[in-house]
Amino acid sequence: MRNVRCPRLMAGLVPFALALGLSTDPAAALIERVDCTVSAPCPGRSVCVSPPVDVSFTIDSDQFALAYSPDEPPRKKITTVKVAGERFNAEPILMAGGVRGFWAESFEGTHLLTFAPGKDAVYSRPIGQRLTGRCEVHR
Repeated sequence: MRNVRCPRLMAGLVPFALALGLSTDPAAALIERVDCTVSAPCPGRSVCVSPPVDVSFTIDSDQFALAYSPDEPPRKKITTVKVAGERFNAEPILMAGGVRGFWAESFEGTHLLTFAPGKDAVYSRPIGQRLTGRCEVHR
């Protein structure tokens, strides 16, 4: 079976890929490392009881490549997230406007971290904890 690009499909998806900041050139793959420091909010306190938490993961733009054919099955996107001393697999998020993050389902519940350029990151942990902070993207 040969890979044949569907011109009509590609014509509709290429502008979408460009809006996400993705290249349509397969040789232009980019792996970004994201490092975040988040902590629980401590309003009205001069000293926070909760120490900051370091979170890191990567986003491989190859995983967001357009399908060659509409018959291709959806591709699973995977990244390894490091939170403090813990590691787990998650699905990376890459959306228009530079929004990045990840989500993962575990036996404890859902992990979800999202951030936009210049905005605070929000990390919701399965234990019902909501942390906020900053993330840096390294290319």
